[in-house]
Amino acid sequence: MIRLYCEMEENSPLLAPPRFNFGVCGYCQNPGNAKAPLKRCSRCQNIFYCSGAHQKSHWKSHKYICKYLGEATVLGDLENFFSGHQNESRAEWNMFRMNAVKTCSVILSRTLSPEEQSMFLFPRVCRKTGCFSPVPEPGQEKMLECRECLAAVWCSDQCRGQSDGVKRHREMCSELRLARIADRYESQVTVGIPALPSHLDTEYMGTAPDITHFLETPLGSNDKEIGSQELEFAFLTNHLSGPLTLLDCGHKFIEDFGKRDSLVVHIVGASIYEIIGIIKWEYLAHRLPALKDLQLVFVGPELEPEDDTGTGEEAVVVQCEECEKLGRRITQQTRSMTYQAFRRRQPAAEPDLVLVQNCGFHEYEVGSSGWEEGWVGLPSLLHDNKAPVIFTSYTRGEAMKDMARLQQLCEAELEVLVRCERNVMRSHRPVRDWEMDEDRDVFYSNQYLSVVRQS
Repeated sequence: MIRLYCEMEENSPLLAPPRFNFGVCGYCQNPGNAKAPLKRCSRCQNIFYCSGAHQKSHWKSHKYICKYLGEATVLGDLENFFSGHQNESRAEWNMFRMNAVKTCSVILSRTLSPEEQSMFLFPRVCRKTGCFSPVPEPGQEKMLECRECLAAVWCSDQCRGQSDGVKRHREMCSELRLARIADRYESQVTVGIPALPSHLDTEYMGTAPDITHFLETPLGSNDKEIGSQELEFAFLTNHLSGPLTLLDCGHKFIEDFGKRDSLVVHIVGASIYEIIGIIKWEYLAHRLPALKDLQLVFVGPELEPEDDTGTGEEAVVVQCEECEKLGRRITQQTRSMTYQAFRRRQPAAEPDLVLVQNCGFHEYEVGSSGWEEGWVGLPSLLHDNKAPVIFTSYTRGEAMKDMARLQQLCEAELEVLVRCERNVMRSHRPVRDWEMDEDRDVFYSNQYLSVVRQS
């Protein structure tokens, strides 16, 4: 297998901030055991530590949210901040937790950190929908917990057995465990991007049934911890999902895709994630032996203004040695603006492919400030040259809402090629889903796919 991560410059940032998980120590993220169990914070009742020393070390980060949760519990005369939600629907439970994040943010007069938000979104409550109890049933000593994933508890044997709860959790347990270990790794290690496979195709092989065809898949493990090969595979798919989604859709919807010597790709709604480790996009060229010129254009209002020169000039991307030998030229443009503004500035810029990763078209009401700052010009994704527009979503529910929003604004001029299908080139790095879309605990980057073009 390839190395897990490339070396980075000194003082490089962590790949991701810490995330809360109630099954591990809030400071070191290590699980307890039978001989040395984790101990609960007596004030907030919602975070655990493996030692008093680690609780003390974490106090600077935890004290504000601890005070808020502790005082809210006392004022509400509750056993726990999350008490009192039995018989609620999943939608009502989701609404309560999101409102709790917003309320706490207002009280503290600041945006909550990802770790603080996840204390509200992933509390230690009974897993059974309609129970959500944070304390064990009367007569039972403690909550029943899954010691494999450390991310699921039940308040009683009855709740664990109802609705085939054990079987349903078993289907998700390994994914939850990988999500927890991946979160921990990203928050504790200074990392770059995975070292990419160096193989270049000498003849065009087209697409494949799924992403595992291109990357070596680790064998499953029965260990309670996740091995380095499983982590490596998960992170690598997360980075290469975008390029391989382009390959898959280009093969299916662009005539003579494998014979083209030039390609222009617009990555729209781009953020820092698309820019970091930009060499990952070179992997598309590795699968296209005839390609000599690859132009990448990143457009998104979330990009830092200093990334945008404003000149319209291209920057040459550093390439691997094999691509240089083939005389390839890979360039990038980065534009900190909406795609509508970009189209106005460069109306003649016609791409071969447009990619919007995890688009979120549906997230803001049309006319709201969020909509105006992001997707106000949604029809601008469509081009006269009928370039396929590929947009992905985290979950099926989001994919359907994203498609509905696009059709709402572009129905008269929209040809749908793929509608809300599972993307075979999705990431395999699981991320916990607090909303539990379709009763699933995790989602994946680029998990669902739609493809449209101007009719």
